[in-house]
Amino acid sequence: LRPLKTKTAAEVSYNLIDIFCIFGAPSILQSDNGREFVNCVIDELTVMWPQLKIVHGKPRHSQSQGSVERANRDVEEMIRAWMIDNDSTQWSEGLRFCQYQKNNSFHSGIKQSPFEALFGRKAKLGLASSALPLSVIESLNTEEDVEEVTGSVINETLVQTEESDQIEEEDLQTTEEILFYEESDKSDLIEQLETQTTEEILLNEGTDKIDQIEESEVQTTEETSILNDVHLNIKKNQQIAVMGLEQQAKRMKSQSDSKYPPLECGTTVTIPVPDVDRSKSDLRNLIGVVMEVTSDNFYKIGTKNGVISQLYSRNQIAPCNTTFLEIGEVPPASISLRAANSQASVVGGQGFVRCACTKKCLNKRCVCRKKKFCATLGATSHNSLNCTNK
Repeated sequence: LRPLKTKTAAEVSYNLIDIFCIFGAPSILQSDNGREFVNCVIDELTVMWPQLKIVHGKPRHSQSQGSVERANRDVEEMIRAWMIDNDSTQWSEGLRFCQYQKNNSFHSGIKQSPFEALFGRKAKLGLASSALPLSVIESLNTEEDVEEVTGSVINETLVQTEESDQIEEEDLQTTEEILFYEESDKSDLIEQLETQTTEEILLNEGTDKIDQIEESEVQTTEETSILNDVHLNIKKNQQIAVMGLEQQAKRMKSQSDSKYPPLECGTTVTIPVPDVDRSKSDLRNLIGVVMEVTSDNFYKIGTKNGVISQLYSRNQIAPCNTTFLEIGEVPPASISLRAANSQASVVGGQGFVRCACTKKCLNKRCVCRKKKFCATLGATSHNSLNCTNK
């Protein structure tokens, strides 16, 4: 999370490069903003980092935009809570703490926190994440204090371990002696002790050198084992995350299939028109008909002004109980959703149309004369006060 002073593509790109240089760059840049803004950001990234290759996500893609919007909403709520808890209006100071909390929160999709999925372990808060009591941690100030406390804890643990081992050895020795005296004579015991003493004398001569070599080998083996454990944990957590996302996708797919049954060709449907593609006086939905169903269960929709250039998933369209449009009534020309809505609109769709003529709009090159904008919108659609198309 980064606080921004402006929403310009240059500032966004500068902060993105700062993040990419730490964790690496993704292949797809997804945003809840429009495609034009994302393209500007990618262009700025390419200028700053020529070796970087990244593409933008699908425009108005409900699944990816929904995840981005949910993450933004969570961050807003966390910042609000931080400002209340700390009685502060400096929301930019709380971003780093909200980022830490967000990355360490359990994610139901990957079955773990994002930090665990990336690093293979839980995040630490210094000594607060250790096994030391909180009362002891509060009294620690220097490294010497930490070494003293940990040393005392280790010594207590060793003493307890030695005492328990000694008790176990005494019990075992007593049991062995009882069994041994029941089955052997005293002479056999003396011979065994003499033989054991002789073997120990011969072996102790080279024990010191062997112990030194073994200690260095054990230390190297322990370091290698720790690194291997870290890599194994990272790989294991990544596999768990992948399996969790796959299960989540299957669960969502089954819910979607039960909620949105498949449609046949010729079914009349309504297509929701985004706010950015329609004016305030336009209808929220556009009437269309299913022209084709692809092998991936995507739908090609036709309108009375042409065939929509993009494909739709089942949850993006809604069937109608009545047939309003037949397949034969659809022109073969390809058209965008914005253009189809503009042609069906009474006021010309989204945006403002103005005439650039400075005279009476008598020339046929005048756009408002061709489309009769002046007659429908009045004098506010052009700069000329002497328009003859009113």
